[in-house]
Amino acid sequence: MAFPTAVAGNDWVSAGTGSAHTCAIETDTCGIRGAGLLFCWGINRDGQLGDGTTTNRTNQRLIASGTSWTSVSTSYWGTCGTQTDGTLWCWGSGVTTPTQVGTDTDWSTVAIDDFHKCAIKSAGTLWCWGWNAQGQVGDGTTDFRSSPVPVRAASDWTDINLGGVHSCGVRTDAGVWCWGGNDNGQLGNGTTTDQAVPVEIGPGNGVEAGASFTIILG
Repeated sequence: MAFPTAVAGNDWVSAGTGSAHTCAIETDTCGIRGAGLLFCWGINRDGQLGDGTTTNRTNQRLIASGTSWTSVSTSYWGTCGTQTDGTLWCWGSGVTTPTQVGTDTDWSTVAIDDFHKCAIKSAGTLWCWGWNAQGQVGDGTTDFRSSPVPVRAASDWTDINLGGVHSCGVRTDAGVWCWGGNDNGQLGNGTTTDQAVPVEIGPGNGVEAGASFTIILG
């Protein structure tokens, strides 16, 4: 039987857990260690920890010393995060250190799954990229996207969460929208038909997308 185990440190502000690794952001209000320090640990065979190696780590590793992070998200093979300067960085899948995505400096948060990624900009626009065979990128196509493309002509996205082949987000009117693969009815629109653009599911203040299901938070 497994029980929760405390991770050293009492000033964690955000965490992301992949299938076999974990990353977390720490802040120190005394200013001794600075704010937004990023630590990762666990399986690292694809460089998903971002410490420049592919060595598995059982202890926390400080990632990209001298940087300050605001959000982090993990999948089995990779990790992405946003920094306080609004830049977006990803690593893993053979890339062993954080690599900047584009040159924009207005990213606010990011969410990733094993094969696709989405991020929200400070103006509230939503962008996705990666594998898109079931429309999970949300740009109205099923074309693979190697760089972020805008999702729907809206600028009021507040939250994004990704499942195995589908994506769900929340807009400022507390509306939950989902798109992508729907073979198990995970989009929640009463069908099992894939959707390549967001469809409104209903009211909610948050959303969690699993591998083949979705949970709306009221």
